[in-house]
Amino acid sequence: MFDFSTAKVRCSGIYNIMGGSDRKTNLQKWEEMCEELAKQQLREQKMIKRTGPGYVKVIETIERLENCLKVFEQFKNDELPLSDGTKSFCSALYADVKYGKWNPSKDIGNKYTTKGKMAEEASIDLISRLEKQLYFKNELLVENEFLKGTPDVIVGDPYNSSLIVDAKSPWDCETFFSNLNDELNPQYIYQMQGYMAITGAPKAEVHFCLVDIPDFMWQKERMGLFNRMEVLTDDSPDFKLAEAQLYRNLHYGDMPMEERRVKFTVYRNEETIQKIYNQVIKVREYLPEIEKRHLFGMDNVFLPEISEIIENTEDNS
Repeated sequence: MFDFSTAKVRCSGIYNIMGGSDRKTNLQKWEEMCEELAKQQLREQKMIKRTGPGYVKVIETIERLENCLKVFEQFKNDELPLSDGTKSFCSALYADVKYGKWNPSKDIGNKYTTKGKMAEEASIDLISRLEKQLYFKNELLVENEFLKGTPDVIVGDPYNSSLIVDAKSPWDCETFFSNLNDELNPQYIYQMQGYMAITGAPKAEVHFCLVDIPDFMWQKERMGLFNRMEVLTDDSPDFKLAEAQLYRNLHYGDMPMEERRVKFTVYRNEETIQKIYNQVIKVREYLPEIEKRHLFGMDNVFLPEISEIIENTEDNS
């Protein structure tokens, strides 16, 4: 059997293991039920009129809570199971950790992710000019006991950093300006917390940069346009007009430099980092279960959620 006790999660995948990590524990739910029972019992004691629908409802609530607490007594100290989304991610992590294999589409990507990778240098250059700091692309894989990753820019020593800089290169204006509608995507927040956990940085910056499409990708987009228009030659007036518009939509030298960047700052949060570590530990504990199913076809049975127990109790009361 494979040893998964030291398996590490890439910072870019932290978001995928955090689903349900903020759920209340069984013990917290137990304590809330106890508090609610005490509240209902006190309410019943204070009721002067002990007939009628109001009193009956209170009594029924007390009985239901008492039944739930009796049933749930054996589960209150158990850990909650991983969410379905986290389990799904663990299946891919299992193949990566044990066999060093993953979905090849992650290597090939699509045109959006390809631009993101190929335009990193241009985005870092834009950030450097705007911040008046000379930043360089980091190629070093950094890791600690739980996590690993390759931040775009590490300012200072890789394991005693003062700042992490992450460059995102959206495909076009539409995807770029969509970042103005909301707070920073939680996926990137978790990714930055992971980088800061490894490097010791107190803060991280996520920069969305509107930079030109790389030339080889421009030629593919141009050829795709030509094929879609079904014109005889690329000298066609209709094609020339459409080509010029497409070029304008994918190149941004005509826009002021400072208007081609949206910046978010993420500060180190020790509580969040500890939650991440706790989830990595749970993932490590779950990976052997996947291996058992893979090798022996064994089923893994998880304890039910409190809500399921309550629903069943209500149905049977």
